[in-house]
Amino acid sequence: MTLQQLVYAVKIADTKSMNKAATELYVSQPALSSTIRDLEEELNIELFIRTNRGIVITAEGDEFLSYARQMVELNQMIEDRYINNEKKKNKFSVSMQHYSFAVEAFIELAKEIRLDDFELAVHETRTNEVIEFVRDYRSELGILYLNEFNRKALQKLSYGVYLVTTSYNGKPYGCVANSAMQITSAPAQIAVSINHDNATHDQIAQSGKFALAILATDTDPALIGGFGYRSSRDADKFAGVSCTEKDGMPVPDGAMAWITCRVVKLMDAGTHTIFLGEVTDCDLNREDGIPMTYQFYHSVIKGASPKNAPTYISPED
Repeated sequence: MTLQQLVYAVKIADTKSMNKAATELYVSQPALSSTIRDLEEELNIELFIRTNRGIVITAEGDEFLSYARQMVELNQMIEDRYINNEKKKNKFSVSMQHYSFAVEAFIELAKEIRLDDFELAVHETRTNEVIEFVRDYRSELGILYLNEFNRKALQKLSYGVYLVTTSYNGKPYGCVANSAMQITSAPAQIAVSINHDNATHDQIAQSGKFALAILATDTDPALIGGFGYRSSRDADKFAGVSCTEKDGMPVPDGAMAWITCRVVKLMDAGTHTIFLGEVTDCDLNREDGIPMTYQFYHSVIKGASPKNAPTYISPED
């Protein structure tokens, strides 16, 4: 493993594109791809999933990159201090979303310390990047703020309860999703949001397709629990579940309707990826069902969301 390989991997992760990374690194794309392939073979892990829609960082890749960033930044600090003969100032960096109260507090802090001894920086960015900056030691402090008022506002959003399935290399995968919606009608396109930690996430990215099973209010809660609280890496979620294959993917027969899609675009949303799919087929299994909402599942069935769901509410809340 070389420092150059680490620099290349970090640049690909930052740009989410082999082409952009190669351009910014002033190397050819074949050379960049070969370097990363050699690194993956040496580590015996896959860092990136390469699709014609861009780069997706794997769970193992995300963990590796957190260490790689530290090594790259430490090397830069050593070069600045000993090769470039720069006297490094003490660094104090704060990452946050745009909070006026936090900016004001930072300004007051700056007034109370000797600015000559510190290099101060404020990064206004997205929530997931605030967490990443602190985790990767790019910021000493991260500020996240969610008061009771805006928490209640977010909880007024309407969510459904769906099963998202796919199949890759002959193995079925599936998970519960709360965020799914129709984006356009001509062509008909559906978007689903899947957490990066779900095994189903990587398999949708690999296979380029997914099926959305729409559940009714009288759906057996055990079906939802079986797909929501276990990982496809450790358990066969489809054991004992009656399914019908649709476009090569399993759809539980307990669904009131189903939609199959081919992925046409991916959007990285921090903890989740939004998969935009063009509808390839769809049908009703029954016409008398009422679509289940998360409000019904939470209030009537008394179900709870898994921790990696966007609707998850911690017990203390």
